[in-house]
This record gives sequence, C-alpha cells and structure tokens, in this order.
Amino acid sequence: MRMMRTTPTSILSLLALAVLLTGCPKRPSVVEGPAPAGAHAATAYAANAQLPVIHFDFDSDHIRPGDAAILDKHATWLKSHPEELLLIAGFADDRGTPEYNLALGERRAKAAKEYLASHGIDTDRMTASSMGETRPVCTDKSEECRAKNRRVTFLTKKL
Repeated sequence: MRMMRTTPTSILSLLALAVLLTGCPKRPSVVEGPAPAGAHAATAYAANAQLPVIHFDFDSDHIRPGDAAILDKHATWLKSHPEELLLIAGFADDRGTPEYNLALGERRAKAAKEYLASHGIDTDRMTASSMGETRPVCTDKSEECRAKNRRVTFLTKKL
C-alpha cells in the first residue's frame, strides 16, 4: 500500500473544504483556505453557478468527453474573469477505503486543473484538493446515486 505524504498545505486544504461542506444549507457554500500565490487568504471561496460540477466513471480520474465540453466552458469563463481564483475539489463515492478515496478525489481534482491549464488558465489561479468520500450529494447505495458523488466541484473568489 502506498503511503500518502501529509503536508501542512494539504491538511489546511482538507480543513478548509470541511468547513465549506459542513456549512448551513440555507447559506452559500464558502470555505476559508490556503490561497494561490498572490491571493488574500481571508477571502472566502464560494460556489459559482457559472462553473457546474463534472462527474467521473467508477474508479477513474479520466475526463469524459461530455465533461470536457463543460470544462471548455469553464476555461472560457475563467479567461473572461481573470480576477477570480479557483478552488477545485475532488470527491469519490463510498466504495474503497477512505485513504484510497481521498487519493482518487485528489487525482480527479488535478485532472480538472491540468485540463484547464492546458486550455490557457494559469495554474497560479487554481488550487486542487480532495474531500474523498465525505460530503456525498446522495446516500443511497444505488449506482445512479453513487455516480452523483464521483465529482469535481469548482469554487471561486476574487483576487
């Protein structure tokens, strides 16, 4: 079994996402967390309706063609909003160990970040992190439900 190396940045990222995902459902989702270079750390990330969620196949971090089209639109929006920083959070369904799912969520977030970078978005504007299997959007044990949890979300904040 491969051990994950824990760094202060990854711990802060996980704590920040935990704050985001445990907030009151009546308020917009926000998270305090480590900011990309040049950003003010006290400003909160928030959900952005212009950047919808993308999904993944079981045990995969490959961007599907339909989700690539969504990411193309994300890149276009980000190019027209250079003042926005992006927090990319990866998630997994409930199958697998918590450690494996945390690593899978990280790979999914990094895949989205790399895709956006390949379409002209500066990596200094983006932070990729994982929540693993925590904060499912659906808790049934059906495949349809689990598929909803295999996702990457996008949060933004101004520089």
